[in-house]
Amino acid sequence: MKISKYHFVLFLLVLLYGVVNWTVLKQDNVPFCYDEGGIYEMSRIYYHHLIENFTWDFKDFFHRYWSTSNFYPPVYMLSHLPLFLLFGKSQDISTMTNIIFLAILLFSIYGIGKKIKDEQTGFFAAVFVSTFPAIFGFSRTDFPILALTSLVVLSLYFLLKTECFTDKKYIILFGISMGLGELIKLTYFMYILVPLIVYLVIYKSNLTKEKIVKLFFSLSICLLIVSSWFVPNLISNTFIAEKHRLIGPKIGAIAEEFTLSYLNLIYKMVHPVYFFLLSICILLIIFLKVRYKYFLFLGFVFPLLVFSFFYSIESRYVFPILPFGGLIIASVIGSLRLLRMRRIIYYTILVFGLIEFLILTFKTDIHDKFTQEQYIQRREVGVLFSSQVNWPIEEVLDLLNDYKLVYKERNKLAEIIVLGEGPFLSALSYKARLPAKIGKIEKAPYSFILSLMYPFRMVRTDIKNSEYIMVEKEAIEHIPRGCLGTFKRLQEQFNKKKSIYDILGTVYFNNKNFVIYINKNLYKIIQENKRVKNIVK
Repeated sequence: MKISKYHFVLFLLVLLYGVVNWTVLKQDNVPFCYDEGGIYEMSRIYYHHLIENFTWDFKDFFHRYWSTSNFYPPVYMLSHLPLFLLFGKSQDISTMTNIIFLAILLFSIYGIGKKIKDEQTGFFAAVFVSTFPAIFGFSRTDFPILALTSLVVLSLYFLLKTECFTDKKYIILFGISMGLGELIKLTYFMYILVPLIVYLVIYKSNLTKEKIVKLFFSLSICLLIVSSWFVPNLISNTFIAEKHRLIGPKIGAIAEEFTLSYLNLIYKMVHPVYFFLLSICILLIIFLKVRYKYFLFLGFVFPLLVFSFFYSIESRYVFPILPFGGLIIASVIGSLRLLRMRRIIYYTILVFGLIEFLILTFKTDIHDKFTQEQYIQRREVGVLFSSQVNWPIEEVLDLLNDYKLVYKERNKLAEIIVLGEGPFLSALSYKARLPAKIGKIEKAPYSFILSLMYPFRMVRTDIKNSEYIMVEKEAIEHIPRGCLGTFKRLQEQFNKKKSIYDILGTVYFNNKNFVIYINKNLYKIIQENKRVKNIVK
């Protein structure tokens, strides 16, 4: 393949993003919570099972591959392993995996743009997309949606390169990319299905029997890869059971705000100027002579409409359509006949995008009040700039250290039921649990169990007679309305059982009090063990 100047500039752009993202991540110290915490935890467990304890026994190795994660498909987490092996296991290293997917995304957009019109169109489409705030924002998180997006675009690039399933190499690559994409996120086919149909029906209507056979060959490769994880989990019923346990059904009535809510999210993800350009270009592309215009138009619009029927409104559902937006903008501008006018518009947009990138990136937010709203902001647009917090996670864990004396005798995890909700409590639960599940680290003797986990609305309905209860005193002020009834019931349960607990300690920050209660019987055992240990000394 001939290396052009555009390849070289895109390579430098990816390199720049790598340096800038590493700088931002080193300054940002917000611990992983919610989805990111779960993905990071599972990535480390995969590393322990497949790398640190590697086995040549294929049956055992395959079992570890499909059974380690029963909820998240494995490919995104497996993609962390090379960097873990080279640079160690940390939140920042885990997140830097996205630079690989960013490179795949930008070069794939360039390839599609070149196929649609020319190299210039592909190059500017890739650069425009790279300066969408949500694109560089999510490249600084450990969510799998940038990886999903890159595989969607890569698959569509391979699809175009098959030349209607006549090129054997790209037929195979198309099948492989589809399989890997589906094993990043199960919603993958929602983004690729309509462009595939449009490509076959509108642009390649001369499908022969031989070409159809090759299409099914591609789909068979995809199915084989997906089956390697999905079939064993379905047979063992672990996938469905785990999904129901964590989040329950996700599809229900039409979202109240319908598509307008997603348009608002897209506005946040690309910011005003790009949103204005996209709004104009998506209307113009229908009337202009742009190659593959329905491929681009329906690739953008179809997921937007489909996910409007989902109960929850999440930016991750429409994030993978952003590259279509960049390609639409570049294609419409590229259709202008006046070359000078085309270049002026291209470079004006480019300068704006880079200025916005620099302004957002080098802002720093130093505070302790990283609230639920700020976490939701990260879920919507990623990490646009670094935040620095001082969460007393170690202080809480130090209060529980005395339980290790009891744990060594009983070999039983202590349950810590948490009555509260927020990023701090989620991060705390992951921090406490992580060592317990990964080898070569001293086992944590306790397990935090969150009573509520917004935005998934995951709840516990019984606090039992747990060894510890952690109560967020001001929680009632920010509990989501849908969880409020359950939270009040749990509070009432605790108030009835409060007599069997003593206060172990209180942690104060963010204008909130977190009170940790210990079961009186456990407290007596701990005190007795301390007394015996002191006598022995």
